[in-house]
Amino acid sequence: MSLSPNSTDRFLLPVEATSRHASFSAAAEELNVSESPISHAVTAAEAFLGVQLIDRMTRPISQTSEGKIYMATLSNCLNQLATEGGPLRRSKTRYALTISCNLANANYWLLPRLKLFHREYPKLQVHASGGRRASCRPITQRSLQRF
Repeated sequence: MSLSPNSTDRFLLPVEATSRHASFSAAAEELNVSESPISHAVTAAEAFLGVQLIDRMTRPISQTSEGKIYMATLSNCLNQLATEGGPLRRSKTRYALTISCNLANANYWLLPRLKLFHREYPKLQVHASGGRRASCRPITQRSLQRF
């Protein structure tokens, strides 16, 4: 099934949190929203899927048999995404250089030198920030020796 703006991709986390906690209020607290959007998300997911996922008549709320099947798949998928995302996050560059300078210095001094700099230090991420009040100091070979 392809995910589109009208599909359940917007509802996955609210449904999962509500089912895991057996509570709209606990799910809302976890996702840092009020109970209303959680309830609406679960209702919208149920409408999209055409089945009731949550039995609202019991306290605490519980999963229907269809909800249990759907939650098992959803939990496995979210766990797999978390597992696969770990190495991607760890592969980020550990070293970063932040340069803050005014726009004129960024355009006329910094940008022409960044390509050569990146060739010399390919594992170093460079973050540039420009503004009216920022001043730019030239990067010297001495200041880069530790990289």
